[in-house]
Amino acid sequence: MKKSPLVQDYMASKLLTLKPSTNIYDAIKFLIDNEISGAPVVDEDNCLLGLISEKDCLKLLTKGLDNDIPKINVADFMTVEVDTILAHMDIYFAAGIFIKNVYRRFPVLDKDGILVGQISRRDILRAVHENIKSDFIPGTEADIAEIKKEDVRNCKFPKDEVLSSYDDKSRRQIKLENATRLGNIEHYKVKIIFQDSDGDKLVNTTIWATTEKNISLKGGITIPINRIKEVNIL
Repeated sequence: MKKSPLVQDYMASKLLTLKPSTNIYDAIKFLIDNEISGAPVVDEDNCLLGLISEKDCLKLLTKGLDNDIPKINVADFMTVEVDTILAHMDIYFAAGIFIKNVYRRFPVLDKDGILVGQISRRDILRAVHENIKSDFIPGTEADIAEIKKEDVRNCKFPKDEVLSSYDDKSRRQIKLENATRLGNIEHYKVKIIFQDSDGDKLVNTTIWATTEKNISLKGGITIPINRIKEVNIL
């Protein structure tokens, strides 16, 4: 079964970094020589401490500190509140973070908080372009192998996600609140056996999205997960 790509699969892992003790004059030269707009600031263990950008360096001029440059270090002007992305994050979740922010790139950390790379908008687009087949496009169908009911039950979802899909056949806009992409089963043609008041029911349909409690199907059907007995990919 095909899995969604991860940030670590497409991030740039060779980074140009600075130390907090680096003189700000040397940092400015570093940015100019390498033709970059900013650089991560890390300690001896490669833990991310902040970012130093062209804008941070320009603050020296606005504060009238240009004559004090030899005495100022990166740590004095770097941005310490830095938004980051995790290396094991699904690339589609990462795309959502980019959409909600103005940043063109994010530092990437591993599970221990160590800086391991950087991911940019272009990296995200490259990942989507290489993986954009029917099994990853909302509202389309794909042929894959068998899955089990536990695949549904064990998935975790962010509670603030909203996902909209368009059904070309019925010409309706379907909005699913508290839902998110499920890379291993969502948007696939499935056979679901579930418990109804009249006994077991079987339906052949397409999964549109899932929440922590329900599966939403093509045609507006919603089934509570606790009523599902079996799920098979067709």
